[in-house]
Amino acid sequence: MLGKKYKDLIFLLPSPSVESLSEDDLNSFFVNILDSINVNNRIMLYNNPTLFSGNNISPTIISNVKKYENVMGIKDSSEKFGNYKGYIQFIDENFAVCCGKERYFSHFLQLIPKEKRGYSALIPSISNLINICKKLYLAALEEDPLKIAQYQEAINEFREKLYDIQNKEGKQQRGLKYSFFSLYRDSFDFNLNDIMNFSSEFQRTVEKFTKYRIDVSLHYLLNLNYIDKLYPIGKELFNFTELKDKFSNLNDIDDLGVLKRIKGPYGRIHKNTTIYRMKFNQDLVIRYYDSFPLSEFNVCKEKIIYPFLDGTLNKDSAELRTHIKNIISRVKGNYIFDLNKQPIVPVPNLIYFDESKTLFPCNYTIQEYIPGKPFFYYKNRIQIENLDLEIPKLTQFFKNIGKLLAKIHDIRFDHFVEDVCNIGTKSNGKSWYEIINAELEHILTEAKKNKINIIKDVKDYIKDNQSLIDDEIEPVAVHNNFQGQNLIIKDEPTKIQINGVLNFENWRVGVRAMDFASFDYMSLRMFRISELKHAFFSGYEKYYKKPIDEDFLKKIEIYKLFFFLKEFNKNPINSSFKRDINKILVEN
Repeated sequence: MLGKKYKDLIFLLPSPSVESLSEDDLNSFFVNILDSINVNNRIMLYNNPTLFSGNNISPTIISNVKKYENVMGIKDSSEKFGNYKGYIQFIDENFAVCCGKERYFSHFLQLIPKEKRGYSALIPSISNLINICKKLYLAALEEDPLKIAQYQEAINEFREKLYDIQNKEGKQQRGLKYSFFSLYRDSFDFNLNDIMNFSSEFQRTVEKFTKYRIDVSLHYLLNLNYIDKLYPIGKELFNFTELKDKFSNLNDIDDLGVLKRIKGPYGRIHKNTTIYRMKFNQDLVIRYYDSFPLSEFNVCKEKIIYPFLDGTLNKDSAELRTHIKNIISRVKGNYIFDLNKQPIVPVPNLIYFDESKTLFPCNYTIQEYIPGKPFFYYKNRIQIENLDLEIPKLTQFFKNIGKLLAKIHDIRFDHFVEDVCNIGTKSNGKSWYEIINAELEHILTEAKKNKINIIKDVKDYIKDNQSLIDDEIEPVAVHNNFQGQNLIIKDEPTKIQINGVLNFENWRVGVRAMDFASFDYMSLRMFRISELKHAFFSGYEKYYKKPIDEDFLKKIEIYKLFFFLKEFNKNPINSSFKRDINKILVEN
């Protein structure tokens, strides 16, 4: 039935797997099958005595079955050189001989006369991952013995490095599956247990040192371009060559140069943003805004905040709405800060943005690369026992961070808007409570789908604290993801230098306490040291010139609740967010 439906389907015909046959009986086995079938599909014989009860398809059997027109060749995975030598006499444009034994590729190819090598093939497991076997095959076609030997040595070496050689049975399968997991663990939403499933004879745990060996080997092979890694952008996958070609044809940027290297992604494909660090004439960061449910994310929002960061725009600017509309209407462009008009906080230049979706299936920006590491990694580096030695440096750092956040919040607006694209419009009369309560309804609707049972308690809590929300009459620019992962630092012996603030893609017009909520949970809580929280607050107060009072602290708790609910909706199986939500409801 398959043959009738799929005319180009090739059938693989192996020996019997349940009993060992004599050569005559094995010959009859194939002849009887080929005589009885009524399909035009091509058939490839498969010889693997180890898997099929010791049944070896000899050259004599091949001579008898080659007369059937739809028999196109044989794949041999035995270790019998007599087979290779015997099969070669039958090679022509109608009958191919394929070698499936990776260790013997070079010997196999060199047994074949040069003029017939084009009718042979290699069928390696390792080529599911790396392209070196193709290089060996091409070297054989070019009659280059030195390259043939070098590539065979490399194949043997890579087999040792990439396969799980601690157990012979299933070593290829385990090694290759772990390799793919290692390559794409940051790109897709799966864990190791999801993919390491095998039949019982192949199943075993991949040891820690084997994983380390494979990880190191993959990095080496990527640098040698032996692996053609795929890069997820939106719902599509691109390889290095495709990305290189696309950026080479980007005429809007004169000095981008040629794409030389890609690192990343530094974000999962199932989240909103995928980030790569790409080497052109200089290191640049490419952010792809993959999928957002709200219409406001049809624009790259950095292009709207940047004129406010350097003072080009403010709430009192003449014809503010006209300027915003002009910014929004530009689907391609850049924003490079003038050396004499720097932003109030360090941010990367917006080298290019493109919302046309013509080059890629989503919006993307090309941003300046800021050297350093996210502050998120600082805590991982510092040992608990050495933390006391770091406190003076950390105290000053958190003061500086507080001042930096206050500068962002110093960008003020005349009224609240739900969408930054509406900045400059006449007030629609909505209070902050109306805006935030509508958002809460949406969040709780999602939470209800995830079977959270505290929706009434949350609504009661918000209603009880309505006066604090009604009290918000000062609309400011809110980063909306202000935390250590978006703060690029350089750790020096006596200080922590802040090199840049990243990721304004989710910024909004909101209230000050919102950024405190995410920073408290994502950064301050890492240390659990009260002096650092006080330092952060004092740095903010010094610039803001107003004290952080009890009401403000209560507001932070309100927006922590919003933060936890959103995180719960993203990951409802994480019970810690439920605990955090309950803690706020109980303690307040």
